Amino acid sequence: MSDNYTADSEKFEIVHKMSRRIASVDKYCVISVANKAFEEYFGEIKETLIEVVAPQDKERLMDFIEKYDGTAKSGMFKFINAQGIERYNHLFVYERRAVGNGHMRDIELVDVESIEEANKSLRDDVSKHKMLLGLDREYTFTYNRDNGIFSMYRYDVDSRDVIYKSDIDEWKKRMLSEGYIDENDKEIFANFISEVRSYTQTFSIKFRTSMRTYKRVKETLRFKGTVMNKSDGSRIVIGRVVPEADSHGNYNQVTDMIEELQFDSLTHVYNKKTITAYAVKCLKEEQNNRVTIAVLDVDHFKKVNDVYGHMYGDKVLARVGRKLKEVVGEDGVVGRIGGDEFVIIFNGINDEHALRGYASCDKNPD
Repeated sequence: MSDNYTADSEKFEIVHKMSRRIASVDKYCVISVANKAFEEYFGEIKETLIEVVAPQDKERLMDFIEKYDGTAKSGMFKFINAQGIERYNHLFVYERRAVGNGHMRDIELVDVESIEEANKSLRDDVSKHKMLLGLDREYTFTYNRDNGIFSMYRYDVDSRDVIYKSDIDEWKKRMLSEGYIDENDKEIFANFISEVRSYTQTFSIKFRTSMRTYKRVKETLRFKGTVMNKSDGSRIVIGRVVPEADSHGNYNQVTDMIEELQFDSLTHVYNKKTITAYAVKCLKEEQNNRVTIAVLDVDHFKKVNDVYGHMYGDKVLARVGRKLKEVVGEDGVVGRIGGDEFVIIFNGINDEHALRGYASCDKNPD
């Protein structure tokens, strides 16, 4: 199976993993109306369900639909999605509600395999977070040798920000060539990369670096890592980044400086300076993937301030910041550029449907 095919499958899952696919059919399986999610799942508008059901299930599906008696029922069938892949779907036929529309059946399809995959991913996230309980304003890292991606995160009370996420060799090269690593500790940093790449069961390595302060101030960071087994049998490296006090200064002062320099104190998203620098970097350096910048504001925010006062307005902005980070997750970076204006930068999402999905969530985040 090619890498492009795998990537396309992953994008397809992003869009269709939990979408509700609803339609109305008659007793001959002819589709009279269907929602957008239904049509996109199958790639184009179909006239009948028979066109998209797996050959071995056609006769059983026709019998299932024809014998509908007005009461709710469900069954499991294999349907062929837009990529030509047979997927198990749970087909629900709803209880008849309209007397004058007795020949129609209202149906919903749920891709069971996608839900299973979503649950596996959720279980892995829960396991990962259990290993990192109690994190607040702390940093973690992960490495997956299946795709070569090294990631570094900053945890807030209720969210996680992506600090770095790139191929581990590219990240290593950038840290060394751009002066993020102390000259005296470059060899130690190289050993750290080797430990991560070799999946050493447990390791603890410290070196002086300015990766948390974006080259403003160097500090001593200890990287404590371990190998975690995922539910699908694969393994990843996961660990914590712990600042340590040294002769050069107090690490608490550095942590406070990071908060002040990089994050908006009200919303806890990136401030204007940091998000702008990140946008410039993405647009300048990205050559293979699409960079999308979305600017949005809060509808009727001035009226909220005028009627309820600025303290209430601040609470609204803080909630918007939390929801945007929750919706965007690791697929983008959120910043506040002033007042009620926010910006989201997506780097690497090339699928138009996925971007439109984020846009609709941003319009109705709650």
